[in-house]
Amino acid sequence: MDIEKWLEDFERTWKKKNIESVLELFTDDVDYYETPFEKLDNKEDLKEEWRSVKDQQELEFETEIFSRENDKFTVKWNLRYTKRGEQNFLKGIYLIKLNSDYKCYEFWQYASLK
Repeated sequence: MDIEKWLEDFERTWKKKNIESVLELFTDDVDYYETPFEKLDNKEDLKEEWRSVKDQQELEFETEIFSRENDKFTVKWNLRYTKRGEQNFLKGIYLIKLNSDYKCYEFWQYASLK
């Protein structure tokens, strides 16, 4: 599984604010958890959640693959961006599962504001 390529595509499409391209990285029936307690039920919900990137400026995104086992990956990440003139810094963990087509079918995000 090429998690590095998937993460590059994820970052590139995010920085371009191309929500449709971001959604293409996920299966239609993805289990997507924005938080451990908030599951988005379908791609329309995912699209709505991703609309927030339209307001992000000066985005910096760093990832480090912490572990990999078959189709499962743990990724540490740091995110900086400006939104309405305010600096934001988050860090966290993604738990990602990719299918044989390199599409994500399970995504969990654990994040903390710094």
